[in-house]
Amino acid sequence: HPSLGGLALQLSAHGYAQLPGPRWGLDDETILPEQLVAHVAVAGTGAERFAQRAEFLTGPHRRTWLEWRAAQLGRFYQRVEDELKAVRPRTRLYLAGADMLSGPELQRQLRPALGRRTTIAETLLSVGIDVEHYRRPDGPVLLRAESLCPLGPLRLQAVNLEVRQMPDVDHCFAALPTPGSLFCQQPEQLAVPSFDQKSPFRRTHTALFAHPVPSDRQNRRRLVHSLASIDAQVMLDGGWLLPLGQEDSIRDLVAAYRRLPAVRFWQVAEPADRQSAQPVTIRYATFEGQTYVYAANDSPIPTTARVQLDAPIGCRLEELSGTRSVAPLEYDGQGCSWTVDLEPYDLVAVRLGSPKVRLFAPQ
Repeated sequence: HPSLGGLALQLSAHGYAQLPGPRWGLDDETILPEQLVAHVAVAGTGAERFAQRAEFLTGPHRRTWLEWRAAQLGRFYQRVEDELKAVRPRTRLYLAGADMLSGPELQRQLRPALGRRTTIAETLLSVGIDVEHYRRPDGPVLLRAESLCPLGPLRLQAVNLEVRQMPDVDHCFAALPTPGSLFCQQPEQLAVPSFDQKSPFRRTHTALFAHPVPSDRQNRRRLVHSLASIDAQVMLDGGWLLPLGQEDSIRDLVAAYRRLPAVRFWQVAEPADRQSAQPVTIRYATFEGQTYVYAANDSPIPTTARVQLDAPIGCRLEELSGTRSVAPLEYDGQGCSWTVDLEPYDLVAVRLGSPKVRLFAPQ
């Protein structure tokens, strides 16, 4: 079908698209054919071979074992991608891991604890995903997954909050050739016991599921953060059902994002003598003879950004969403600059009619 853009595989701790913990895969079919795992001879013979292998591969050679498993899985997904492109060359394979960290073993490891700090790379490696195997420009797209839960007790959101603040979570996915985000919105479940009591049928259980959506500017927060942190070229948003409501709050943002080319954007670096703690991220890219620029305000306060440009005289600036107005380029005796006003969690994207544009010195 003309609209087919690719295939998404759902990675889940309760499925078959990823591996269980490090103690999985010690069977004879996996180990015995070569007796080698990443050039390491695997110990273990006789009736006690499984316990010996477990001690050997989860002890001194644990890292080697995990990397070998991840390499096998990486080659499998590359094969799936190759077979998919043999049918339709321009399609992509997306690895969507909304529930990949939901297993009981991982949940115990990720629960916040004093004196313990893990990384997203180590966590993914324990389930067979090594980010290094997904750096091919034409390979599978590994999405950064984020589970969005309705407001409730913090103990139910502890793991999600811990994953968001891991020190390497942004760098890990921003370095991929096609950065992407998956936002999985968890439903709110409501039981109606009084209805069940009056039901003429026995053992009925009524459950209502709803997808509450953040209101107003909070509904833009996840999208803007994904752009500001990893320059996401792909964003998947949904859940058990299609979340409905608050479309007006993201209408202009989505319109601008869809008109940006799916290429690498380069961040405008701040001067070395200025701390990089500002809320606005400005990036630009050259595509088909034009320069695209976007400014993302990843904060809950309105702000104004100003950036200097090297641009030809008379270079035309066009706002991409078509729903808002922006200030034109300002020329003075010392050069050219552009000033943009940003609302909380806001995105402004523009296009300049020349490929010979350089941005620098953001304020």
